[in-house]
Amino acid sequence: MRYFTDSHSRARAAVDLTCRQLGLGGVEVGTYRSGKSLPEVMSLRGMCHVAVDNAPDAERRNWPQQFDLAQRAMSTSDFPNILADVANKQMAASYTAKPASFTKWASRGFIGNFKPLQVSRVTAPGVLPEVMESAEYQKIYLDDESEVVRLRTYGGILGLTRQAIINDDLGALRDRALMLAQAAALTQGSIATATLTGTAAMSDGLPLFDAGRNNLLTGSTSALSADSLAAAVAAMRRFADRNGQPLSIEPKYLVVGPGLERLAYQLCYSDADPGTSNSGTVNFIKESVGLNVVVEPLLEASSLTAWYLLPDPAFVPVVRYYTLDGADLAPYIESRTGFETDCLEFKTRIDFAAGAVSTYAIKSAGV
Repeated sequence: MRYFTDSHSRARAAVDLTCRQLGLGGVEVGTYRSGKSLPEVMSLRGMCHVAVDNAPDAERRNWPQQFDLAQRAMSTSDFPNILADVANKQMAASYTAKPASFTKWASRGFIGNFKPLQVSRVTAPGVLPEVMESAEYQKIYLDDESEVVRLRTYGGILGLTRQAIINDDLGALRDRALMLAQAAALTQGSIATATLTGTAAMSDGLPLFDAGRNNLLTGSTSALSADSLAAAVAAMRRFADRNGQPLSIEPKYLVVGPGLERLAYQLCYSDADPGTSNSGTVNFIKESVGLNVVVEPLLEASSLTAWYLLPDPAFVPVVRYYTLDGADLAPYIESRTGFETDCLEFKTRIDFAAGAVSTYAIKSAGV
């Protein structure tokens, strides 16, 4: 079976067929108008032929006689664009298949430029005052602290060699897209996680977690256990407004490193209380609190014992991550033909930032 296309849709067909071959979805028969045909199975050499066949005369005149197929394709405008489109689809699929763990416990925001942005800290007004008949409404005051965040750009260049193209190594294109996606995800995750693990002062002079905020547990009793987890849950439920009125903030996520994963699952999902020898004792963490365990390997870069309790970011955000104008987290790829080396260069770029917007979380140092 072959796909028939005209000259205007051959490049798009090549992208779709390649994506289908890589397991990213493809096209249906008859999508493209009749004309020149494309094989059902697309390859790097097949993409080279598409680019060379569609090359305008202005590009063809610049081809030396000794140019091979790969060199001719790399000199066209179509070939870099075809490969960049495939790489972008591959990275988008990778991000969709495995969302970054920080997107569970952090809220999402966007910034429209690269200027420093003042972000108001999330506070709660507490209980609304009663309004008597014919009386005026009282003003409600929120804390006026704000935090500064600023988008920064991260990126790099990775090459696909002429030899890989001649060898028809479609896997090399897939692998490079996946490597760039992994690098971008690691960069974003490191920035977001550093907001939890860091000790930088917020606008009030204290770090995100501090004994003065009643959100930091330390000492031997802070190691992850049934008792320490219950104490952390109680501490979060005791968060209060400026008048001492409890805010009724409920914990949702227990964030741990891989070394605490097994214990965290036992504490959160066992039917019986793991802290007792009586199998008939109900595990209140499972039955009443209903925590979700999130395993974040990046936590262990700063501590092997620390763990965190966070609320639902949709209601009480603690950490917020930002992209430019709300763009997707998946990085964007552009490509061009290299001059210093015989390769096609892929440039990837992300615009990202993260910062704390409230202090309604619990950190337990574990030691």
